[in-house]
Amino acid sequence: MKRINRTRIEQRVNVLSVGQSGDDFEKVDAVLKDMKQTNLVRAKSIDEAQQILEQHRIGLILFDYLVCDGNALDFFKILGNKGLDIPVIVISEQESEAVTSHIIEAGLYDYFPKEIISKKYLPLSMTNTLNRYRLEKEIKEIKEAMEKVAEKAFRDELTGLYNRRFFVEALGNEVAKSKRYGAGLTLCMMDIDDFKKINDRYGHLAGDMVLSKIGKLLKVDARESDISCRYGGEEFAVVLPNSNLEGAKSMSERFRKLIEGKRFEYDASKFQVTVSIGIAKYDNSVDQTLMKLIGRADQALYKAKEEGRNRVVCVDT
Repeated sequence: MKRINRTRIEQRVNVLSVGQSGDDFEKVDAVLKDMKQTNLVRAKSIDEAQQILEQHRIGLILFDYLVCDGNALDFFKILGNKGLDIPVIVISEQESEAVTSHIIEAGLYDYFPKEIISKKYLPLSMTNTLNRYRLEKEIKEIKEAMEKVAEKAFRDELTGLYNRRFFVEALGNEVAKSKRYGAGLTLCMMDIDDFKKINDRYGHLAGDMVLSKIGKLLKVDARESDISCRYGGEEFAVVLPNSNLEGAKSMSERFRKLIEGKRFEYDASKFQVTVSIGIAKYDNSVDQTLMKLIGRADQALYKAKEEGRNRVVCVDT
């Protein structure tokens, strides 16, 4: 059976030794000479280490806890401020629980006293550190990729807003919060007036441009806590947590005027666009289902259309 070498570094790595005394550095250098995949670089201070980090790609740092111009905690802060993600092993005169606790919180990978720098322990610590670092990086990348996929599944590609699927889920969550805590909740349903005429006169690409720009304007204009969505076609929805009818109407009027005053351009054509908005406030005694609340906001939107478009209408419970 083939024996697995658990202290073998698979890829070539530049190792930076910071602050080690001459004798300690020689011990480290002697150990690493047997590790063919490592290249050792020395810095006597934090300042010198920063210069080396700017000039070389360092994959692992061996840091003497106390150096002439600071300590490991100072060094961790510098790495963080520079956005450098490099695994660090701290080597010290003696172990201290208080010191260990602080540097673990700061991002330490391993910590041991100088007296056990040896061909047995140092390669093992370095290999474990690099393996752990690579594993954590892979997990982070996978997590970020999964989050991007999930985010894409809930985003409308044209407008950048959340899609109808997310809207229904988010509205359900906000209704549950409103029931539990009694916080105000309003829903705005918004429709681009005479959108078919835009498509017919200027083409569907012009219509897509209008949808995209209105989506971006809505995202910027809404509060950070608001949930702006493309409900479907030329219709948008905004969920406003912790709000009342007055606040929702004020926001809607501001946005209606913003769109009314904007000139849209496509190729050589310039034209105006208006929106109609319907608002309903969540009422636990009336809105037994989400569709009931959505229906009442749609009812207000329909009334805004009937009354001449380009206006905001609130529906009573």
